[in-house]
Amino acid sequence: MKSIFYILFFLSSPWFALSQTSNDTCKWEIPTTITMDCEFGKDYQFSVTCACETKDFSLSIFNRWGKIVFESKDINDFWDASQRESDTFFWIIAGTYKDGEKFKKQGTVVLIR
Repeated sequence: MKSIFYILFFLSSPWFALSQTSNDTCKWEIPTTITMDCEFGKDYQFSVTCACETKDFSLSIFNRWGKIVFESKDINDFWDASQRESDTFFWIIAGTYKDGEKFKKQGTVVLIR
């Protein structure tokens, strides 16, 4: 059932994926595509937002060969992909919510130039 949700959401909104599992009470906004966005001034930026406060957080982004291209321990930080070519990247987010519940999410993001 979870796979169907992601496919349907992707078809209706190719720019963001809303991630929420049955045991995860917090909503995440994680982009599935990043591109030039003149309207909001966030050209080629990959950033995530969470509805809940996090105590620990880590974001790692890998290229198609598994090499880390970005790492951060700050949920307010973002990956500036403006110097990268069009490609698909794999990301992993992990950490702990303020209440002590652990989380781990993973997915892909497509960079379109």
